[in-house]
Amino acid sequence: MKNVLFSLISLFFLTNYAICQVKKTQDTAVIEAPSIRAVEDGKVADGEIFTTIDVMPQFPGGDQARMKFLSTNLRYPEAAVEKEIEGTVVVQFVVTRTGEIDRINIKRSPSPVLSEEAIRVVKKMPKWIPGENKGKKVDCYFSLPITFKLQ
Repeated sequence: MKNVLFSLISLFFLTNYAICQVKKTQDTAVIEAPSIRAVEDGKVADGEIFTTIDVMPQFPGGDQARMKFLSTNLRYPEAAVEKEIEGTVVVQFVVTRTGEIDRINIKRSPSPVLSEEAIRVVKKMPKWIPGENKGKKVDCYFSLPITFKLQ
C-alpha cells in the first residue's frame, strides 16, 4: 500500500510540477490539480481516462526530443510580440491507448493568442508512446507547460 501511495504521489508531482510552478509565480492564479484516481485490481473500463498510471505516456524520443520538437515548431505570435505578452501556457490533453492526442484543453494561459499557438503545436505532434497501467495500454491525461519568453 505504501509503495502504491508513494508511486501515485510521485507521478502526481512529476506530471504536474509545472502547474505547481505556475501557481507559485502567479499569486492571483488559482490552478486546481487534477484528481488522483487509483486503479483497483488492474480493471480498466473502456473510455476511462486516468491521471496517474504505472507508466506515463512519452513523446517519441523522450523529453529532449519533445523539447526539440517544441523549439522547432513553436512560433511566437506576432500579436503577442507587439503587446509584449509572455508567460506559460499549460496545455492538458489525453494520450490515447493508441498514442493519439485527443481532447486538448488549455488549463492556464496569459493570453488567447498564446493559447492558440500552443494548441496548434500540440495538434502537430506525432503519435506518443501510450501510457500503461497494470500492463495494459490506457488513455491518460498529460499536462504540458509551454513557456513563451521574449528575448
